[in-house]
Amino acid sequence: MRVSKRSGWRGMYRELTVYLLTPTVAYVTLSLVPSLWTPVMAISSAIGLCVVCFFTLGYFLNSLLPDAGVSPAGKAVLITGCDSGFGYRLALRLDRLGFQWLRSSPTDPEYPGFEPDRGGSASMEVFAGCLFPQGEGAHSLQLKASTKLHVVPLNVTKDEDFRRAVDYVRRHLDGNGLWAVVANAGVFGSMELEWWNIAEIHQHFDINVYGCVRTVQAFLPLLRLSKGRIVLMASYAGLATATWNNVYSMTKHAVIALGDGLRREMMKWGISVCLVEPTYYKTAILPKPEAIIKKYHESNLPQEVKDAYGDDYVTEMAQISVDTMALFARDNVDEVVDTMEKAVCSRHPRQMYRCDGFVRWLLVVVFLCFPLVFQDLLDYTFLHYHSLGPDGKLVMKPSVLERLTNKIKSILAPQKLKK
Repeated sequence: MRVSKRSGWRGMYRELTVYLLTPTVAYVTLSLVPSLWTPVMAISSAIGLCVVCFFTLGYFLNSLLPDAGVSPAGKAVLITGCDSGFGYRLALRLDRLGFQWLRSSPTDPEYPGFEPDRGGSASMEVFAGCLFPQGEGAHSLQLKASTKLHVVPLNVTKDEDFRRAVDYVRRHLDGNGLWAVVANAGVFGSMELEWWNIAEIHQHFDINVYGCVRTVQAFLPLLRLSKGRIVLMASYAGLATATWNNVYSMTKHAVIALGDGLRREMMKWGISVCLVEPTYYKTAILPKPEAIIKKYHESNLPQEVKDAYGDDYVTEMAQISVDTMALFARDNVDEVVDTMEKAVCSRHPRQMYRCDGFVRWLLVVVFLCFPLVFQDLLDYTFLHYHSLGPDGKLVMKPSVLERLTNKIKSILAPQKLKK
């Protein structure tokens, strides 16, 4: 049976043709019936203007209307994943705002090797969970923050760590209420789904999804008493899935579903649930091409799979994938920390916060309203540089974007004078 090299994209081409032909047919129909042109255009313009105004004004009103912050007095905050990244920065930020981050110390009976902190008031307590309580990140927090910042050992994949952490929090609240829990711990992986083994996928779900569930379930009894809030770190990857981000996107889709359902369940208890959805940011979580290539070569993939992809594809696509993420990644990591601070400290928190800037926010809102075929087209434009060659091997080719750019340049370039 003869199969076209482009057969995998036939569905996309067909849908694009249908969606592009629809306005053409509508235009021709209206041209044939001029009396309909004016009312149809008036109604369409009015609807379009209303939609644009609704989203734009809503965005600016949400951003600009003042919202008083809560006082940190008598409140405690717990955050997971404080070894580095957003959690680390948020820990320092809240410490400076007046929240007390509790740093479990080496002589505590629950955490051997730590020494209790005797300084400062216990009226404002915050518990910071670190995977490596004696690591570089935890040590840096101890040096940079006040004596009220304390690190609690917390591996979000271990139930026993949560039991010990909850017991420690109960014993050290000292009459205060646990105001907020920030489920921040997470991992990121990027490569073809076929290259992942099930154990690695389980690990990503165990940290990114079940880690959030464990955090919520463990501290919910304390939050119910304080009528506090839960902050879940999601991602734009939970809204749309790009090539090579399959596993990570699955986990973030699950976190968004968790947040939506939990928010509705917690209303009866007076507990707020917020989702924070950052886009890509230039942090240590973004992979390097060398790490992806090394992981691929060290994997136990069947030789049949490795032969199908070939080493050239792995090397080229690893670089393309990372370069594309870097292209869209934002530089100012504090944008996310500012948003997390709002989620913790606002008197009237939103259900969802996105960190992206107005233009990108508007583009994403509009884009997510489009049919899925347009998401496929965007992914194809930026990430699909390979196609099957005559010998059945994957070969690199210019991307759609490059071909379009070169075509435009050739049209606009001045023709050489004939000699």
